[in-house]
Amino acid sequence: MIERTGTGGKAGVLNDALKIAQGEYLAVYDADAMPEEHALYFLIKQILRNPRGTVPCQVDSLKK
Repeated sequence: MIERTGTGGKAGVLNDALKIAQGEYLAVYDADAMPEEHALYFLIKQILRNPRGTVPCQVDSLKK
């Protein structure tokens, strides 16, 4: 976790996160979203089926 003092809203936060991210994938959820239990599993499964490109998708979430 980092302390962020910049501005720019969600876009600024994403830009800062991309600078320090180290993994192959990045999942972004809104602050008020609560993904279903296996949402990331299904997302990665789709990515592995199409390793050459991006996988546009919408993961249904349960709002708090």
